[in-house]
Amino acid sequence: MTRRIASVLVAVLVMITSGCELSQDDEMAPRPTKTVTKSQRPDTATTTPAPKTLPVGEGTITPQAVVWAQESTLHYGTKQVDVSPLRIDSFVVVAGGVFFLSRRELWFTDLSRVRGTGFAGVTRLSATADAGALRVDRGTGSGGNYAYDLGTGESMSADQVVPATDEDLRGTAEQVELRPAGSGEETPSAAPVEARRGPGNFGVVGGDGERLAVFDARTRKRVPLTGVLGNGFQLVRWQGGVAFFGVALEDGNPLAIVSCNLSSRSCTTFGKPVEGISLVFESAA
Repeated sequence: MTRRIASVLVAVLVMITSGCELSQDDEMAPRPTKTVTKSQRPDTATTTPAPKTLPVGEGTITPQAVVWAQESTLHYGTKQVDVSPLRIDSFVVVAGGVFFLSRRELWFTDLSRVRGTGFAGVTRLSATADAGALRVDRGTGSGGNYAYDLGTGESMSADQVVPATDEDLRGTAEQVELRPAGSGEETPSAAPVEARRGPGNFGVVGGDGERLAVFDARTRKRVPLTGVLGNGFQLVRWQGGVAFFGVALEDGNPLAIVSCNLSSRSCTTFGKPVEGISLVFESAA
């Protein structure tokens, strides 16, 4: 059935209080607003040809940023943008912006406006580990896979694009026998625990009901951290060799989004999820 082309309403860009760190009290403070202009919504018919080009990012966001979503709200760092009446079903972060799916339509935002791409009927969205290329799938076999160079926006062969995996984002899964911080090599190791080894010399331990802990992969000793919240942790992604972010849990429920820096050995709270609304994080293969 053909759907009408509808005009997309003006949305509101909500800017959270500025600063590198956000305390829990600051998160509750009123926020100034800024208008976001959206382009006209594209035809959603799955027979629409794939676009030859996609928008290229011009915003200040990077793939290493703390990014998460709930329904129509996209959080990035200590700021957020409302993309209503669209919703965010899945997304990937690239240099200068975020591509996201809303009811199988592909959209792009540079965090000051939201633009339609003309790409409908999309079943899966992913990017390469270096966020240099985007892959868009329609779920119709090899002929339904498309890819784009995110430096130029031009289409390219989907066979050249290898999407980032869960391991690329969260590190290698392994079992580790940890030692207490400050212990010597003669100290007996504890029982093996499930961990995620990062791209540098550190790893993360934590799960539902398991408080966040970091260890030095060379010595297997725990690294003390300040700012740890809750009694559980869900790792979302590594932001480099010495930083990562994830969800602090309290009895299995999302408590806060936190990012930890192992150079300063501290964790910072970036926001509190709205209770009862599903959290969405960057897509992986």
